[in-house]
Amino acid sequence: MEEINYKGLYVQATYGQHIHVVSFLFKPADASFKERLNYLTNVFETNYYEQIKQFKKTSDTNLFNQDEILTIIKEVLDV
Repeated sequence: MEEINYKGLYVQATYGQHIHVVSFLFKPADASFKERLNYLTNVFETNYYEQIKQFKKTSDTNLFNQDEILTIIKEVLDV
């Protein structure tokens, strides 16, 4: 997990085996948010493993259910 400050924004990144998840924040992330972001990365890779493999071959974003993913993000990150 990595955090940098860029032009007044705090950039928090997590790295999975197949994806990178990045958030842009107005203040530094607390430990709880960092844990949830890391958990989100793991959940996404687990739940969407086959779609990620296909996406790497095709670049087709339609493989992913946007509404379902947004629900997961909101629940895990509590936003």
